[in-house]
Amino acid sequence: MEQSPAKKRLVVHLGYHKTGSSSLQRWLLDHSEQLSEHMACYNLADGSSNPLKFAAHSLTMGLIGPAKFRERADEWAAAFRDVPQSVICVTDEGLPGLPLGSLTQHYRETGIYPRAPEIVRIMAEAFAEFDPVFVVFEREAEPWLKSVHNQMFKQGCLSEDYWSFIDKYSPDVNWPAFRARLEEAVEAGSDGSGRLVACSFEEEFAKPAVAEMTLFKELGVPLDILARCRPQLTHVNASMPLEARPPERLPAMVLGGPNSILAGGWVNLLRRNFDSLIDITNLSLGASTTAMGLYRLLSWAKRPPEAAVFWEYGINEYNHHSDGQSLESLLYHVEWLIQVCIRERRPLVPVLMRNCAQLNLMDDPYIPSLKRLFATYQVPVLDVQQLLPVLARGQYKPAEWYSENSRYRVDTELPIRIAEHVMVLHRQARPPVQNPERARHFDPLNLHVTIPNDNAPSATFKGNQIAVSYEPFGLTPRVSGSGRALAAIIVTSGSGPAIEIETGAGEVLPPVSTQIAFGEGIPPRQLRQLVLSSDTREIDMQGELIFRTVEPETWPETQSLFCWQMPAAEEPDALEGNGLVAVIYEQPRG
Repeated sequence: MEQSPAKKRLVVHLGYHKTGSSSLQRWLLDHSEQLSEHMACYNLADGSSNPLKFAAHSLTMGLIGPAKFRERADEWAAAFRDVPQSVICVTDEGLPGLPLGSLTQHYRETGIYPRAPEIVRIMAEAFAEFDPVFVVFEREAEPWLKSVHNQMFKQGCLSEDYWSFIDKYSPDVNWPAFRARLEEAVEAGSDGSGRLVACSFEEEFAKPAVAEMTLFKELGVPLDILARCRPQLTHVNASMPLEARPPERLPAMVLGGPNSILAGGWVNLLRRNFDSLIDITNLSLGASTTAMGLYRLLSWAKRPPEAAVFWEYGINEYNHHSDGQSLESLLYHVEWLIQVCIRERRPLVPVLMRNCAQLNLMDDPYIPSLKRLFATYQVPVLDVQQLLPVLARGQYKPAEWYSENSRYRVDTELPIRIAEHVMVLHRQARPPVQNPERARHFDPLNLHVTIPNDNAPSATFKGNQIAVSYEPFGLTPRVSGSGRALAAIIVTSGSGPAIEIETGAGEVLPPVSTQIAFGEGIPPRQLRQLVLSSDTREIDMQGELIFRTVEPETWPETQSLFCWQMPAAEEPDALEGNGLVAVIYEQPRG
């Protein structure tokens, strides 16, 4: 009568992470030749356990469901039947899931092996015929958490210190309760044929020889084989005291007005004093608003991915609002900047400044509306006005802090305090948080910058902070695109002509002046923005916009900070020295 083959035994060493698993696995790998006559070993140390571990991770991350994981476990059970050895060992601390704080494939683990009971139950079901033994090593809570934090920090999964890590995840290390859940899973999955063995990390690794450790007793390694092996473990991947990394040098872009380009101002102090922490690109221009900031940001193809944006247009925008630009159009451009930051995952740091004359105004609609807008997207604001009474230790005289109405003095401590506060915000800044109600408006739209058609001749304008190409108005520049035109970026001067704008559908807008003030002390040519669509006017491009000079029969529209004076400045030439740089427009997606 033929004897039935002896029943195979299976021992699954589950770990956990940072409980000496690497030392156990190294010993098994070092002695694989001696052990092979007794058992088959699927070991993390040589990668042979990876397929089962990766399937467990996919289940943990929600990439596969329980049924698919069961298929994988069944495949392993079939393989176990074919090995010649009577004992099978699987050792991989990744089998219960990912360690707390780990980050992989856009999945962040925020709990202590939350799907381990389900994983163990499925493995117990698939391996029930082998009377599986699941072995875990439990370690004292605080040393274990410190070792896990140490490892995750070294792997780049997190950047916070240990106590911030604890505050963030609030881990409750309750091994008896967790063990009871695993025991229940093994019992239910194997229908009573399997068991869980929990070992104390501290006790097991205090034992003088491998032969005395619980895992090797469960594996049943014969004494004659052990006699041919190294009697002790070697320590592998011991947790070393964690040294803090030097802070990263993070990139940032500044979109602002004249206070952002002052010699000795807050941006220059950021560069000078915090060079090891921040890499600044200053895209600021005087006399401009967020519309210009959108152009500067979107037209820079090499803008650093996920670099923060510092916004400082409050003074400029208040001036434009006081001079006639609608509050709605100003805030709409700011909101588009917020949306761009959301889409490009850019932290946004608003640096809110005020004119000197604006400090004590009680009926200023711009500042409260702007603050409400940023609050809608959970964006903290550095309100520079709040720094003044702090630095002055109470009452202060505005003249002590301003060199003129729109510029702060650089011979006070204010610029460095602004720079320091900006650095704090920068280090902790996150992209704006999308507002569901506003998302319904912006999500169907894209924002574009388009330049005059490629076959048109161009001229070059060079200023202190920028050099751009433009098409002179005398050549009747046109741009292509379909959607709502928000603003035009132009090069202009005291000889800027009146222009009319025609859409692709033949609609012609009333003439608008491109002339700016001229005279002694004023730069002869400047980069400015014309607001196209606003709360009182919509410009649908319908394929293109054409910019044409005209001799207006009546006074042309003069937007904020533009004028219409006759005679105009003689230089530069009205048709050649002024022209169109770009148009910003929004377009329905698809």
